[in-house]
Parts: sequence; structure tokens; C-alpha cells
Amino acid sequence: MSGQLWRSLKGPAFLVLCFTVLASTGSCHNDPEGDGSQEGSQAMATVELNLDLQRTEIISGEALLLKAIFANTGSDPFELRVGPVSPVVYELRSPEDGQVIAVVSQEDVAGSADSPPLPEWNEEVAPGASEEIEEDPASYVIGGFPPGRYQLVGRASTGAGEVESEPVDLVVSPAKIHHLVSTFCPYEGSMALAFDHTDRSGGVWIFDHDTEREQANAGVFYRRLRALDSGSVDDLALAVKCSSESEGRWVAWIGRQSISAIQSEGSDSLELAKALTLELTDYRLVKPGFQRDDGSALFFVAGIKDGKAVVQPFVAREETLSAGPAVLLGTELPKEIIARRHEDDEGGKLQLVWSGTVDGRSRIFLLECTDEGVALSPQPREIYATDQALRALEMAPLNHPDSSGDWVHALYGPVERKRDGREVAFITYVQIPLSMESGEVLEHEVPMPADPVDAFAISGWEAGDLVILARTGKLLLSATAGSFSEWRPLAEEVGTAGNLQVAATPDGYWAGVFVDPSVGVRYAPDPDAPDRR
Repeated sequence: MSGQLWRSLKGPAFLVLCFTVLASTGSCHNDPEGDGSQEGSQAMATVELNLDLQRTEIISGEALLLKAIFANTGSDPFELRVGPVSPVVYELRSPEDGQVIAVVSQEDVAGSADSPPLPEWNEEVAPGASEEIEEDPASYVIGGFPPGRYQLVGRASTGAGEVESEPVDLVVSPAKIHHLVSTFCPYEGSMALAFDHTDRSGGVWIFDHDTEREQANAGVFYRRLRALDSGSVDDLALAVKCSSESEGRWVAWIGRQSISAIQSEGSDSLELAKALTLELTDYRLVKPGFQRDDGSALFFVAGIKDGKAVVQPFVAREETLSAGPAVLLGTELPKEIIARRHEDDEGGKLQLVWSGTVDGRSRIFLLECTDEGVALSPQPREIYATDQALRALEMAPLNHPDSSGDWVHALYGPVERKRDGREVAFITYVQIPLSMESGEVLEHEVPMPADPVDAFAISGWEAGDLVILARTGKLLLSATAGSFSEWRPLAEEVGTAGNLQVAATPDGYWAGVFVDPSVGVRYAPDPDAPDRR
């Protein structure tokens, strides 16, 4: 494992190993001169550091939840620093030669250089007693631990001397991801991400996390539940919070002709909504879902019912899922539908947007409905049409005060145009207003990269600039529309990458997020971004 990778990435049975350290409390506390003289009897403190891991096999980017247990098996108490940060320093070593690959600790990531130091506090560990510290050393590395085989060792200083645990074998495997979804939550100022992972036995797990900050890679993923013993999840969606009052995070998935959902917060899973059978065929989830103040979440599923394309609302609440009436789309079933919640003085409504081809032209449609699934108009409204092929379609999920207008963002092309006497290929970035009050359609032409493009991605949140990502062979490139900037390399060795997307916020942050089969989730941040730690 190269140091460069670490710099750039900055249930089952428990395994407990320990290493015993003997120290003389007499010499520690009663021999300030270090001359060997002691007052009173010579008592010995015996300290054991035990690493108690929930799992010794995890996937890349996953949390490594553990307990560091300091046990006093001697006859004298000792002092242990327990705050403001954990006293344990963790080493990841090579199982072949014991070489230290990485050193991580909570102290390395606590606070900032401008913050005043917090006072320390200690606990006295009496003879026969122990002190437990629960933590996650994977969260101290940006993006979590990368794939590899390691030995995990904990070290700490105590009032009875230095203590070190025995090495614990740790295996980090690449995440095998089919679906990856992400959204920015303006009411929390954080990113939410979720994916499904297929383990070696064929079981499918749901993972998710909310970042502590707006950066997409600022955090680790939590293993929520084994959704399927075999097969695959057909689709996955996150719920975005519609206010600051909503708690936790709902994730929904569909598979085997049913929809399920789970609510979680941090490392805790709160509610699991029981699976509900779908009466639709050729189904897919509308993205995202919406989380409400009463703790429930609203998801839409698009599909075919009685030979017609529909969307149907589902409400996840506590342990139940309930279905609402299906809404006719009035067009052929689109491959993907995106959703937005619009709040105004008259209340709230949902805006469903999709693209379809009619009479040989690519068209974008808008259908507005209530939370209960009641359409607010008899037919969808066409809001844009072009002869060019659609490459990407996005919009911000909320008309939050920080959003930059009620716009749909679309990418079309390429088309050939003459420039300086030669044919030049362009793509067209289009901003489409959702209402007449939002303004007129804005079109921005951007020259194509020199090499063939395998995939594009844009964001519904305008991160200051209109960011475009393009995967060309083994390179990931970035550029901006509006005021066009040259295509610049953003990441290398991305030839097999999938699920390409732009994670962006209204205040200027953005990063490329994608799935690399050899690693799992990868991040490619804006190279010009300021340090936001």
C-alpha cells in the first residue's frame, strides 16, 4: 500500500486480543527525581489494552466500530486520559513484515489549528475495573480505509506507562456496488450517500452515511442491513430532508417485486419499514425521496400499471410502508425521473421531471402533484425540446433559499459546428426554467474533449459554476459551462468507473463521485477548492 494513497484518502463474533504491560506505580507517582527511591510499599499496576472489533472484515470506506478496553488487573489504580479525544493511536501494519503502513488517531482530526486546545480530563481505573472507549479509527482517514490486508494495533500512554495491544488481523475488501446515490442536504449542510454492496456469498447489503461537513468524502459508510440473501437490488434512493426539523435519514430500495426502506442516524439504525409488494412492472425509483417533519419519508416508484406508465407514492413511517394512488404520466415510461419539492406561500407541491423522445425530438416534461399523489394538471407539460441527444439531466431537489433558482439542468449533444473554418464538436449545457417566473431558457455551448467520451455528469445544484464531468478512457475531466474553462484532468485510472455524478453545494463546493471496481467509492474533488476542514 503506497503512502500516496493514504495521503490522498485522508453483529458477528467479536475478536479480542490483548498485550499486558507491567509498570511500577511507585516509580511513576513517587519517584519524581527518577533515582529509584520510593516511599511506602512498592505496588504494581497491570494494564491490559484490548481491541474489541465488531467486524474484522469490512469493505473500503466502511466504518470500523470498536471498543478500546483498558483493564486494570493489578493492585493499584492508574490514571487514563479519556478526553477531549481518545488516547489511543492506531497503527495499520503489514501482515507480512510488520511494517507500519499508516498511523491514525482522533487527535489528528480533532479541532483545527485556529481552535484553542481543550482541557484534558482523566479517569482513575481502580484495580479489577476497566475503562471502555468506543471509536472508529476508519473515520480518521478521509474516505475510510482503502482495500488491503492489515494488522491493527492500538497504543496509548497511561498513568502506569505505555501499553500496546496485540495485532488484530483486518481485511478491507473493495466494495462491490451496483447502485450509488448521493444528494446535498441544505438544511444540514451535509452530503448524504448510499449504495448496495454484494458480499462474497451473494448477499446484498445497504450502506449509507451523512457527512459531518459538506465534502462528499468526509465520513465513512455504515452497514445498515442485509437486504437480500441473493440476487440484486433493482434500484435505490435517498430521502432529502425538507426542513431542519426532520431527524435521521431514510433510504429506500426495490427488488424482488417489493419496496423496502430503513431510517438511520449516525451509526444507529432506527426504523426498518417492512417490505411492501409492488403492483407495478418495469419499476424504478424516482430520485430523491423526501423526508418530512413528522418523521416519515415520501418515495415515488415509476412503472407500468394496466399497460400505462404511472408514478405511485409510498410513505415510510416507523415500521410500515403504505401506497398511495398511482398517477398517470401521460407519456411512455421514461428511463429515469427526477423530483423536486417546491414550497411557497400556498403550500408545497412535488415537481416530477423526465425526458422522452416524441416525433424524433428529445423533450423534457414536467408533472406537478401533491404529496398524496394527486396530479395538479391532467397532462404533463413540455418545458423543452431539441433535436440533440440527452446526455445528463439533473435538478436541485428543493427550492431552498440557498438554491440558485428553479431550474432543470440538462446536457445535450454533441453537434458539429464550423469554427474558424473547421468542424468542431460541441455539447450544449441547458438551464430550463420550471416556471415562467424563473426566466428564459439558457444555452451554453462547450467544446467536446479531444478524446471520445464514455460518460458525462452534471449537478442540479449550481456550485458557483456549471460543472461538467466527462470520462474519456482512463481519465476523468472537468470543465465549466457559462464561462467555459478548458477541460482539465481530475482523476486517473477511471476506465472501468461507473455511477459517475457531481456532488455539489450552492456555496461553491463540488467533487466527482464514482464507483471504481478495484476500490469502491472514489472521490475527485475540485482542484481549485479551498481547504474546508
